[in-house]
Amino acid sequence: MATAQWPAIIAERQFRSAIIARADYFDENRDIADWRREMARVSKQRQNILEPPILENIVALLYRLAGGVNLEIVRLLSTFFWLMGGMFLYLIAVRISSPPAALFAVAYFLFLPMGVALSMSFLPEPLMVMMFLGGIYTILRYFEKPARSRLIAAGIITGLAVLIKPFCLFGLLGAFVALALRETWHWKRLLRADMIVFLMVSSLIWMPFYGYAIFIAQFLSGNFRISVLPSFYFKLHYWGGWFYQAVDAVGYAPLILALLGLPLLRNHLAKALILGLMAGYVLFGLVYTYPIGIAGYYHLQLVIIVALALAPLGETFMNLFWQGSRQWQRRVPILAAVLLIVFNQSDIRNHLNSYRQYESPEIAREIGEAVRHSGKVVYLAPYYGKPLEYYSEISGTYWPEQTVNWDWVNEKTSGIIAPEESNWFRRIHKWLTRDIETRQLSIAERFAALSFVPEYFIVTDFRRFNRHHQDTKAYLAEHATLLKQTQHYLIYDLRMSSVGEE
Repeated sequence: MATAQWPAIIAERQFRSAIIARADYFDENRDIADWRREMARVSKQRQNILEPPILENIVALLYRLAGGVNLEIVRLLSTFFWLMGGMFLYLIAVRISSPPAALFAVAYFLFLPMGVALSMSFLPEPLMVMMFLGGIYTILRYFEKPARSRLIAAGIITGLAVLIKPFCLFGLLGAFVALALRETWHWKRLLRADMIVFLMVSSLIWMPFYGYAIFIAQFLSGNFRISVLPSFYFKLHYWGGWFYQAVDAVGYAPLILALLGLPLLRNHLAKALILGLMAGYVLFGLVYTYPIGIAGYYHLQLVIIVALALAPLGETFMNLFWQGSRQWQRRVPILAAVLLIVFNQSDIRNHLNSYRQYESPEIAREIGEAVRHSGKVVYLAPYYGKPLEYYSEISGTYWPEQTVNWDWVNEKTSGIIAPEESNWFRRIHKWLTRDIETRQLSIAERFAALSFVPEYFIVTDFRRFNRHHQDTKAYLAEHATLLKQTQHYLIYDLRMSSVGEE
């Protein structure tokens, strides 16, 4: 398979965002050919809604200013967001340590392998991290010197961070509550006026969208239902997956050093802040039981906690070994940061190279021309076919394996295959005790789950096709016409076949 150079961390989500941003840009540009605009619109409509398309709207605006679609704009934007996050991290770290020691925290944050990959991605995470750190900074400033303007600013930034990614709610709320209770740990202090104002201001920003999306329109209710599985508390893989992904995200050595740095926090404000962030992170993992154990980027809150905990350790290290030489003391944090960067280079390269590749833009465009840029395509391609769909300018859906996540299928078909339970008591009981349900689906059932009658079947992921889709291979050989075959892809024509018959 020909490969592309775009960093493939969570590539399916990156290209989902790219599809949405391009469609928004095409919709406002009448110089674009009608078929491209229509295909972009159809493709956008088929993308799952995960959060408000804030980043995609910003990118579409930049496309208009730049006069065309250019994914390099996204890289620059994400890098800018990540660097701004580093600036906020420094401003926070200097308040719990010293300016030189804060460089340890910033160097770790900027050159963490996962962070480097995210800073070049088309994902909302860099924007979320910037706003999350901005929220921590404004909350900390308020408790340093309480003022109405600072409280409102903290509420606004927190609300925006949660609007971008709801995961932020746990850490930011934990930080505010811990700082509010740092002097007297009594539940009545939760009813203080600034707590109520903070919650009201922040909630006015994020609650309208997520309240409507989950409880009224319910286009996010399925995603929430799949993510929150209380039955996982009794599953060993849940706790093991959480630990493994957390360590993989932050690194063994930094995590151990951060734990050593916690007792070195020099004031009550710093201790309360770190404890609040830790409580928020743990609560997040206890609520979002499914995602916490499957991907490292769900542990970005822990990355920030580790970075902040490294600052007092760095300060103590300098005071112990170089307190006799002010000149050396000034150079140590710079030297340590340089060493951290140098030794992290191989880890960064390995991290970026560890992701599977996908079709090159040239191969994808060739496929798009072969199927006449059809909007009724089924594909078996890396990363759920999102890179293929983007570069080939086609639209369709990914072909599932015979054993599928039943929630995923039912969500895609809006309950057509299995209608929701009407009794509310039974629904609540089922939700509390439910687990990930897998089922065996026949070829006919998988075709029935589609929202359209497919015209073409495209295969570029030969490894998965040969290992997990023997039934599909046999079906295509009998019922479809092989339109084109190369070393990079197979294209089957389904237009003359009775799709779904076995």
